[in-house]
Amino acid sequence: MRFLRVFTLVILDFIAVFSAWKLAVQYGTPLYSPWVQHSPFLLLTLAIELGILAARGLYKAGAHRRNYSAIFKAVSLAAFILLLIAFLYEPNSYISRSTFLLFWLFSVTFVYAGRFIFNFGTEILRNKGAIRYPVFLITDLEDKEDNIRLIQQENCYSIIGIVNSNCLDRSNREETFNHLREQGIVEAFVSWNSIKNRLYVCWNFYTAGITLRILPMTSEVHHPKFVLWTIGEVPCLSIPAPIITGSDFWLKRCFDLFSSVTLIFLLSPLYLVIAILIKLDSPGPVFFRQDRIGLHSKKFKIWKFRTMVTNAEKLQASLEAKNEIKDGVSS
Repeated sequence: MRFLRVFTLVILDFIAVFSAWKLAVQYGTPLYSPWVQHSPFLLLTLAIELGILAARGLYKAGAHRRNYSAIFKAVSLAAFILLLIAFLYEPNSYISRSTFLLFWLFSVTFVYAGRFIFNFGTEILRNKGAIRYPVFLITDLEDKEDNIRLIQQENCYSIIGIVNSNCLDRSNREETFNHLREQGIVEAFVSWNSIKNRLYVCWNFYTAGITLRILPMTSEVHHPKFVLWTIGEVPCLSIPAPIITGSDFWLKRCFDLFSSVTLIFLLSPLYLVIAILIKLDSPGPVFFRQDRIGLHSKKFKIWKFRTMVTNAEKLQASLEAKNEIKDGVSS
């Protein structure tokens, strides 16, 4: 299946780059050059384009082949390298600027289109249960449902079997790996609870030619801001501080001030109407003022339209006291 995926992507990219070159030569400004007239230079163009796509890992499974940003960079780099080679080979005459720009534009567009068609077709087939990877799940009963849902989110795996962590015990290990080989399993998902005290069995998966994927404890790893990084070649999860400093801070500061002043000016008629309605509805000031804690624990004052009675925050304690009853707080 891996060979078929790579072969199909290479063929699609080959057709995309070949078509881009032919259309660029046809619609660009004509200029006699060996790069336009001789086939070996076309083969060089194809080799460089496909070689850089492969070097960037854009034929790998999963998100790699759908990384359109990396595809754009790879195709652009290939075009630049071709331009450099042509300049060194024949500095006085290569191809016209319009032909080169059209080739770059068509290359990006056609490669994008090929990847989109491939991904769309793959999704349709996988929704019908085809071209899925057979995998095995080893997990404890309490993590079973969460792990199944996590694997199903990828929509590219067929879970052939599910067993608990006892299958990795010394007495059951040989039978487990014989069963995996008989089923043709190429990937195995193991929950962290099932393997954290048996990390030595990773070698058994490695020697069996089975890719081991360790699933995290979903009850603990749930923060949306987690970033995976390495320290001393050991993977770690970190949550970066969302503090803007330096030039980014002043740029955001200027943008905030400019946007605020502009919006206040544009919406001032509406704000005036709201202020009049508040004044007519209840006595007291139009604005509610309060101290808040901001960046670096510094205090700042906020002003907003008053939506409660005057001194509402001071009346809160007395109101709560009136709600207290003998056995608790009444609702």
